[in-house]
Amino acid sequence: MHRDERMMEIAHEDQQSEAGMTELHVRDIMRKSVITSSMKETILDAAKKMSEYGIGSVVITDDDKPVGIVTERDIVRKVASRDMSAKEVSVFDVMSTPLISIAPDVEVIDAVRMMKERDVKRLIVFKNGEMVGIITDNDIIRCHPGITRVISDMIDSSRRLAPQEVKGWLLGFCEECGNYSFALEYVGNRLICEVCREKLS
Repeated sequence: MHRDERMMEIAHEDQQSEAGMTELHVRDIMRKSVITSSMKETILDAAKKMSEYGIGSVVITDDDKPVGIVTERDIVRKVASRDMSAKEVSVFDVMSTPLISIAPDVEVIDAVRMMKERDVKRLIVFKNGEMVGIITDNDIIRCHPGITRVISDMIDSSRRLAPQEVKGWLLGFCEECGNYSFALEYVGNRLICEVCREKLS
């Protein structure tokens, strides 16, 4: 196949992916169950929940009101890399705020655009002032595998860097699920996160 023909094929695939997403709304693929941590909890508490539920973030609440979010990357950058104790650091000191939100009736393609513009990989879904779900880049990719090229611009360049060791923690992207992890281990010749290791065992 000639290069020009392949470029036209890729462009056609991208158009089909975007066209498919215009038929879906955030409410169609969002996860309605949002795992939360109160501001009184520690980073260790939040990390345990991420591991238990196989997720990369928890929403932080104050009197049951969502006020921020803590991600695996936050833990790596703000806790592990500074050699701080996860059981002594409050989620309040690490969380990102304000939450970047979206409405459930927004089309998925617009959610992708928002993620790219705001340089985030997850959006909190609100309806009438209430949190009703969460949508991530992985949720979108699972529904539209062909959209990977469209989303690629929002993936941090660090995804292409080799894993690194910080204070005894092996940090990098899991070669099974592609998510960033601060607890990578080799399984065979691949670096796998804790969640995927459990699934593969």
